[in-house]
Amino acid sequence: QPCAISEEAQIRNAAAECVGLLTYIETETMLPYLDELFQNGSMYARWTVADAMKLIFSRRVASSDHEVLGRALSNYLGPLLSAVEVDVRKAAIMATSNIIHRNPALIVSPCTNSLTECTILENVMPELLKAMEYRERIVIDVGYYKLYEDRGLPLRSQAMACMDTLLD
Repeated sequence: QPCAISEEAQIRNAAAECVGLLTYIETETMLPYLDELFQNGSMYARWTVADAMKLIFSRRVASSDHEVLGRALSNYLGPLLSAVEVDVRKAAIMATSNIIHRNPALIVSPCTNSLTECTILENVMPELLKAMEYRERIVIDVGYYKLYEDRGLPLRSQAMACMDTLLD
């Protein structure tokens, strides 16, 4: 777990890749670890979970794992898409795009953590729409002039790509 919550992005990326691929191979064994990582609460742990989900769903998931992974999606996807941190939201949107592209049956499966009967897609669609509107402009003072950076641009781009995949 120390690698999964490391401040260094390369270390977290390697940990997320390992966790994602191991979860794809041994779903029942790895989901408790993924849940523990999600419950950790740190930004780095949530980013690792979102990035691991991206890798889990980058391939077609066996139909025998649909139910258990559908429950995991219900629990993780909504909170990850509504996270405060832009990087966590971006990784969650990339995971959503992979789910829609490779495993469309999972994204329309029933949402288990919702008060109303709805699909996972209906549960996360408002978050995707919010991401398409997200703007965060920061000013960087570099002496004689100021640079303006739109930190929301990568998030909006990923959300648009996800919606494009959904429409296809």
